[in-house]
Amino acid sequence: MQKLTLIRHGESVLDSQKKIQGNLDSSLTQKGISQFELLSKHVKNKNENFDAIFSSPLKRAFETASIISKHLELPVRVDDNKKTLVVSHAGTINAFVCHILNLDLNHMWKMHIDNTSITEVVFNNCSPRVVLFNDICHLNGKVFNLKN
Repeated sequence: MQKLTLIRHGESVLDSQKKIQGNLDSSLTQKGISQFELLSKHVKNKNENFDAIFSSPLKRAFETASIISKHLELPVRVDDNKKTLVVSHAGTINAFVCHILNLDLNHMWKMHIDNTSITEVVFNNCSPRVVLFNDICHLNGKVFNLKN
């Protein structure tokens, strides 16, 4: 069984200003770094052995991936997937989940992806299932687990 874990980058400077970033290369804020320190510890405590960490080349995602890579002792690859942790962006995660659920992309902004949230997709016999969506329990937030 393959599993893909998708994590949104921590809060960036433009996030804190409520601006859509797209391809703008914004760094993490101190809050974003703190968010990811908490997430990194949470992921490490789950004791999963990831095979790789992949990241978007944009600063906010790469900085986020670098923080978690220290805790997991894995290098960050800025590349194309086994049991993989990908640090990406809300739009990318929304689009991927829409694809998995066969939803029209016009629905992608009806889903909310928090900073440092975890979304998991499991592939059984090449059939993907979203099993965790927008998990922010490491920030003492809510978790919406789709496994049950």
